[in-house]
Amino acid sequence: MRETRGPIFWGEWGDVEDIEANFEKPGCLDGAEVLHAAYTGYDCWSDYEMEAVVVFTRDGKLWEVNGSHCSCMGLEGQWRPEEAVAKALAMRRGKGSGPPVVNEAFDAMVEKLVEESPK
Repeated sequence: MRETRGPIFWGEWGDVEDIEANFEKPGCLDGAEVLHAAYTGYDCWSDYEMEAVVVFTRDGKLWEVNGSHCSCMGLEGQWRPEEAVAKALAMRRGKGSGPPVVNEAFDAMVEKLVEESPK
């Protein structure tokens, strides 16, 4: 069963199926809890250049996937989960290139992860 908490889907994504479809990886989030998923443009005026970030947990580990593209491509072939560490994600707080509300959501998610991490 897939579980989510709080407002986690941003930009072009409304659910896990949207993520899997854009990366062309059906089932890639089976057994995962998505913590943050954003697929947004670099500017407010077009979807010419888009960037994506997905942060999730699975089997007790924290993972992240990042991707980007211009208008001629999509996210296909970019699903490469990397094991993540909350403190490393925290170093990116306040540095997002997406819309402010999405950046604030990422920062809040990371802050919660850091608080929940073993000291």
